[in-house]
Amino acid sequence: MSQIRALLGAVTSSYEGVELAWSPGTVTARFRSGRSQAVTYKLNGELVRFQSTVLKPAAARALDQEKLAADLLERNRDTELVAFGFSSGGHVEAWIDQRASTLQADELRFYLVALAVEADRLEYLLTGKDVS
Repeated sequence: MSQIRALLGAVTSSYEGVELAWSPGTVTARFRSGRSQAVTYKLNGELVRFQSTVLKPAAARALDQEKLAADLLERNRDTELVAFGFSSGGHVEAWIDQRASTLQADELRFYLVALAVEADRLEYLLTGKDVS
């Protein structure tokens, strides 16, 4: 999706102290702490979905499934912008859906950083590591 690359303006940029590095289909957010979070994007009809993996299936299965599901539901209640859930493949995912036709550069950077921060925060809370 060339619109994302055009809106970012450069292969590497920064927003709110987070470095955003673009590659086709993915933007990697690198935090000052040294942690990073990959955000993929894909056009789905009129919406672009920004998605980040919080846990891979094996890591998700190693946790108490009822508690994990309850944690995701609570996060969805507490977070207005980012949604959390399970993918069909068993990943724990975080995502934001946004109308592609109205997306602006600052809005894009805001969404990328917000998603990366929330996904990375949950990953750390669940595992204590930078695993994605």
